[in-house]
Amino acid sequence: MIVALTLARPRILETLTSSLFDAYQQIKPRGDFDSPITIIDIDEESLRRIGQWPWDRDTIATMVRRLGEAGAAAIAFDMVFAEPDRTSPERIFAKLKRRYPTLDIAEPSRLPDNDQILAATFGEFPVVAGFILSPLGQQELPQAKTGFAHAGTDPVTYLPDFGGAVRNLPVLEATAPGMGFVNYRPSHDRVIRAVPLVARAGDNLYPSLALEALRMAQGANTIQIRSTAASGEVQHGDNAGMVAVRVGQLTIPTSADGEIWLHYTTGPEKHVIPAWQLADSNADMATLAPRIEGTIVLIGTSAAGLLDIVATPMAASVPGVFVQAEIIDQVLAGNYLQRPDWAPGAELALVLLIGLMAIWLLPVCGAVTGAAVMLATVALTLAGSWLAFAHYGLLLTPVYAVLSAFLVYLAMTGVLFLITEKERQSIRQAFGLYLAPALVERLAEEPEQLKLGGEDRELTIMFSDIRGFTTISESLPPTELTTLINNFLTPMSDELLKGGATIDKYIGDAIMAFWNAPLPLGDHAAQACRTVLGMVARLDEVRGMIGRPLDIGIGLNTGMCCVGNLGSAQRFNYSAIGDAVNLASRIESLTKQYGTTILAGPRTVAEAPGFAFLEVDQVRVAGKTEPIRLYCLLGDETVRADPQFSRLTQAQNAMLEAFRAGRWQEAGALVDKVEEASPTGFAQQLSRMLALYRQRIAQFILQPPAEWDGVISLDKK
Repeated sequence: MIVALTLARPRILETLTSSLFDAYQQIKPRGDFDSPITIIDIDEESLRRIGQWPWDRDTIATMVRRLGEAGAAAIAFDMVFAEPDRTSPERIFAKLKRRYPTLDIAEPSRLPDNDQILAATFGEFPVVAGFILSPLGQQELPQAKTGFAHAGTDPVTYLPDFGGAVRNLPVLEATAPGMGFVNYRPSHDRVIRAVPLVARAGDNLYPSLALEALRMAQGANTIQIRSTAASGEVQHGDNAGMVAVRVGQLTIPTSADGEIWLHYTTGPEKHVIPAWQLADSNADMATLAPRIEGTIVLIGTSAAGLLDIVATPMAASVPGVFVQAEIIDQVLAGNYLQRPDWAPGAELALVLLIGLMAIWLLPVCGAVTGAAVMLATVALTLAGSWLAFAHYGLLLTPVYAVLSAFLVYLAMTGVLFLITEKERQSIRQAFGLYLAPALVERLAEEPEQLKLGGEDRELTIMFSDIRGFTTISESLPPTELTTLINNFLTPMSDELLKGGATIDKYIGDAIMAFWNAPLPLGDHAAQACRTVLGMVARLDEVRGMIGRPLDIGIGLNTGMCCVGNLGSAQRFNYSAIGDAVNLASRIESLTKQYGTTILAGPRTVAEAPGFAFLEVDQVRVAGKTEPIRLYCLLGDETVRADPQFSRLTQAQNAMLEAFRAGRWQEAGALVDKVEEASPTGFAQQLSRMLALYRQRIAQFILQPPAEWDGVISLDKK
């Protein structure tokens, strides 16, 4: 099967190969970008200063003139001017006449045409106009500005046919001394790893923009192509292909279809000049000219809205003009990546060698030793691939050889796998009814975790219990009380497990749970908030099952805890301890005092900024010296975006500011404002808190506190 995959080269494995080669480049780029290349970048700042794109062509002409007069060796446009300039005075005048036929406008005898202005400028300087080869373009193809000579098989017979082109305006094509195509053939994942230097449309050959810029910079007239069947070159059967391209004094080895693999540098950012510095009427050419003189100038864009952002092995989003710069820099440096013709055969031979070695070795030495040998083989294969890249610029994939090692090993150790899986299933059956599914799976994968010990980790902890449960329990016989608790805990536990929580324990009607252990959860605070809102939403379902009113209080807190298998040598549970856990419990108990359903500590609020939190108070809980702020969780992102919630927050914050500043009369009036701003759905939940503030304010007016720091000290836990 591995041999068949090696021959077929399926996309998924080729993607893996490409990703590995990308990693090689990220580890060892070609070096620093250091060539006589200047990039004129139409960036966001240029659009802001000069105006939206497309700019009028006389502005482009001004840029070209300034570049040419500054001594640019070549000026290449990584863009296409396919449509006439709508800002030309002649077209503006014609548009006004069509739209307002009765408007009396004196028509000048002769109006300037911006496209003609740009065309005239093209003719004065070494300009390379960009165009796009595409079967969706015009069938009438442009005339190449350079001649081609070939030795060996005619490239027209083996290069793929693009069929059409998106061209520049004829007036621009006629005057531009050079033309090159700007498009690539990205791989299936849209990453640009290889680029064509020569392409075909119909019976015509065209140079890429980078290749044409190199021709113009050297003053060459012809591009020479060397193909198979040339003198000294071998062709096997009908497998004709390109071997190299020569332009001026530069010879460039290519793949059979005329491409080169790009070995990227650390980036050409230091060679970039924002376009506005050149297009501005007050351009400081005395400063810019030394950076331009004698260089190949590439004009392109990094503005996101102009859609010339591409992916490379080095970054997910790079301006397309940077890739053109990398091509030219690589050619000038003479440093190439190559995937030689013999590479597929060598990779297949390595697959067969590793497979046969594994089949012979595993029955003799057993699974453990066999695994060590296979891993060593994999390491050597990867090392060989890396050394071929790093020292010789060869792209040899180890993917198929590594896959061969692993698949043969897995096939030969199937029985051991079945035994291990049986043990895992036993753990799942033993603990599945008592622990969260995520924890059960972790224990099944790592049974050694069943031991004493813990680790420090940031958790979001939740405590919840039923309001007035003591009164309820006194009025019910034990069997009915058990049914009530089960009917309550089942849907609540369902929400917790669905929300990724680990249920620590049930304490009568109370539940303790936490997030971010045993498995990490990046947004654990936000997930906890969403989960507890889901618990509150299911209370109506619980009330329907038990046939009586029922409310709960929930406390949330986020902080560092010790989490793990805690207990004694005889019996232990997966649990969490720490100051953050104790504070979560205290916060839950405070929901009774403030009459709110969900209270949260400040760390939870900071880690879940998208939720509708309303600050309730600043308190110093019993046993603590540092004050904490309490927040009521009223809803999710939809509630937070509601203007009513914004008004409520503003009113509450104003009241709290006056209260903490000791402006009691003002605070009392603002309590009424909070009540007025409370949406109908929250009024009942906030009424207890507002009544508490009215009581405090009335007391403080009669007997102001001696040392008031805006913090309420709580004596009871």
